Amino acid sequence: MSQLRIAIKEDRKTFRPGDTIVGAVGWKRDTAPKHAELRLFWFTRGKGTQDVSIVETEKFDAPQAEE
Repeated sequence: MSQLRIAIKEDRKTFRPGDTIVGAVGWKRDTAPKHAELRLFWFTRGKGTQDVSIVETEKFDAPQAEE
């Protein structure tokens, strides 16, 4: 069984350019994953072309079964 927990320490779902986002991520698995990576991305929706981009990536070295 695998569980993934993500918590953003803000009570909102939209952010403006330059805003700081603080949060936490965790998981629980039967076995340790081979690798783990967290990606922060943004996207636009509405009139015009939809855009999406990865802003930041955080790699977890030697992830454990539960972190």
